[in-house]
Amino acid sequence: MRASLPVHLVVCTQLSAVWFGVAKAHGGHRLEPHVPGFLQGFTDITPAGDDVSANVTSSEPAKLDLSCVHSDNKGSRAPTIGEPVPDVSLEQCAAQCKAVDGCTHFTYNDDSKMCHVKEGKPDLYDLTGGKTASRSCDRSCFEQHVSYEGAPDVMTAMVTSQSADCQAACAADPSCEIFTYNEHDQKCTFKGRGFSAFKERGVLGVTSGPKQFCDEGGKLTQEEMEDQISGCIQLSDVGSMTADLEEPMEADSVGACMERCRCDGRCTHFTFNDNTRMCYLKGDKMQLYSSPGDRTGPKSCDSSCFSNGVSYVDDPATDVETVFEISHPIYCQVICAANPLCTVFQWYASEAKCVVKRKGFYKHRKTGVTGVTVGPREFCDFGGSIRDREEADAVGSDDGLNAEATMANSPDFHDEVECVHTGNIGSKAQTIGEVKRASSLSECRARCQAEKECSHYTYNVKSGLCYPKRGKPQFYKYLGDMTGSRTCDTSCLRRGVDYSQGPEVGKPWYSTLPTDCQVACDAEDACLVFTWDSATSRCYLIGSGFSAHRRNDVDGVVSGPYTFCDNGENLQVLEAKDTE
Repeated sequence: MRASLPVHLVVCTQLSAVWFGVAKAHGGHRLEPHVPGFLQGFTDITPAGDDVSANVTSSEPAKLDLSCVHSDNKGSRAPTIGEPVPDVSLEQCAAQCKAVDGCTHFTYNDDSKMCHVKEGKPDLYDLTGGKTASRSCDRSCFEQHVSYEGAPDVMTAMVTSQSADCQAACAADPSCEIFTYNEHDQKCTFKGRGFSAFKERGVLGVTSGPKQFCDEGGKLTQEEMEDQISGCIQLSDVGSMTADLEEPMEADSVGACMERCRCDGRCTHFTFNDNTRMCYLKGDKMQLYSSPGDRTGPKSCDSSCFSNGVSYVDDPATDVETVFEISHPIYCQVICAANPLCTVFQWYASEAKCVVKRKGFYKHRKTGVTGVTVGPREFCDFGGSIRDREEADAVGSDDGLNAEATMANSPDFHDEVECVHTGNIGSKAQTIGEVKRASSLSECRARCQAEKECSHYTYNVKSGLCYPKRGKPQFYKYLGDMTGSRTCDTSCLRRGVDYSQGPEVGKPWYSTLPTDCQVACDAEDACLVFTWDSATSRCYLIGSGFSAHRRNDVDGVVSGPYTFCDNGENLQVLEAKDTE
């Protein structure tokens, strides 16, 4: 029998931490929290007009970028903060805006030399001698040819010749997260939470940017990543009438409740009540209704595997279900995930309509269709890929959820990431040794394989740090993290073999990857074999006497030994030992 392996175990369903844009302890990570920049009030202005702000450390005065100034007699009707400042230059007025908390833009008058520091959204009008500009002309964090036009607007659109004005307007409204500026009609549109699902690349004449000014730390990619973690959760007073999967439990936060849903293979969405702190896991499509204190969200907010502008055309032969009043494509994905016949979904922005489709959809594919979003039934950070779904449907292959697609030598097998959670998934399991940088995911995996006790690893693509881990994975969300098994070798795993009715050891455990079940079994001293059920994502950890409960030709299951395949173990040898 196997040797004793002392490991501290924490099951996935007990996790409560999730990253929502706030720095938290993370297994040895050196955290660099995202903190909005600010400027203190400046104490002096040089005769030349340069800003000597409290945060300027250089001996040379700071040079202000004034490239976004409306120099064509433009003022702003927006409220002025405090009293106008007299007898200053344009440069000094720009510096004054930067020094005043809450200033989003300013108006300077060439004739009167008066400076009006403004708050709120720029409201431009013709003013003799007027020059108006955003708090910052830095556009380094804007992205060209990127559009979020399909996302719902949270503010009235604004017409301006300067894209920097769009950022000033967005910064003034707490509901705005990002803006999109169209150079052709000089119009800004403003988008709120959930915007990331509507991203389109390659749109000529369009620029998008974050609400936070670039020179104060604004990053569009950061906003996107945070939106894909929590942007689709209902803000307040929205519950779900869908039946609960189990008795509700207390949770520390809405993030902790979401994490419980992520760890349960049956869960499609959840409801958390801010007043009672109770967490309700749901296993069917959302049935939203008004409920005081409730906040409801899907298993995942990640929309990175969706495609915008693609349509499969409605067809009774492939349409399984049509649902109206669906406000976001993520909610459409939940409906698809809850329907066993669904392979992909199609969401129409103008009608708030969700159509879920079965196999055979690909032959109706069209591109360049405005206002339509499509995606796979699998949540993006759980391996969902619309491209893989399309390829499988085009050749008439089996459903991508069955066990064949999870095994080596299958057509869609990619050994680099087959056993890796790529969607901002970290592990809180104990880190082995010193945390060091790695040049790639592969190097981090090799480092894990060089450590005798390493069962899995976490690699952060942003910092390049590699964390070899021991014991059972303890998954949670963390930006940039990827977590994988020690090896992607699945040669000793067997499809269709089921030991799930054998003597279970440890607590129920869930994962979307069968290789994680092997890691969990290896970490559980009494576990000899595991069975993974693809339909529920449940890992059955089975102990001595398992061989008497073997069943063959069971659809959707994968079984394997507790030791990794590249160590030479196999089920046949273990079964022989088990019957001795």
